[in-house]
Amino acid sequence: MPNFKKYRVLFSLILLFYIWFLFLKSSFIVNGNNKENIEKVIQSVDWYNKKDSIEIIKIIDSKNDRFVAFLYNNNPAYIHFTKNEFGNYEVTYKEFRSNESLSTFTVDVSLDRILVITNNLNQIAKLNLRVNRINQIEDEMKVGKPSALLLEIDHLPKSIDNSYEFQYQFFDENGKQIITKE
Repeated sequence: MPNFKKYRVLFSLILLFYIWFLFLKSSFIVNGNNKENIEKVIQSVDWYNKKDSIEIIKIIDSKNDRFVAFLYNNNPAYIHFTKNEFGNYEVTYKEFRSNESLSTFTVDVSLDRILVITNNLNQIAKLNLRVNRINQIEDEMKVGKPSALLLEIDHLPKSIDNSYEFQYQFFDENGKQIITKE
């Protein structure tokens, strides 16, 4: 007759290991849960080289989304994480721009969130955003320092043809308009 006690112990150990793995595996996975893991995720993206520099500017949490604004070789960039069913943040999108001291990123397909990232060369102190020629948001930025703003547009104005025109006006520290960007 087989020794069922040995099988019970073996089955219990396998079951215990499986449960332990399910609940603790998140600590072994590189995800967007903390700054150290975020840096590892950024370093793993296809356009990153080991000699390149990364400076995380701001981590912005909004509902189940996490937006990480950073500088990649002093170029504005961001990575978007979404919280999964286990509470871990997984990468859903990443983007960077070259040769810009200020960059705007539409970070939501519904067009109601825009991330503005600046590096230390930025000379723009104030931003005015218009959507379909209606003033929406006015916000201030740090001059000469890296910064990030998440602009949340409460209500996009209705348009006849379901299209949206975004117009940015940028001002210096004296309030003088520097640039208009569409």
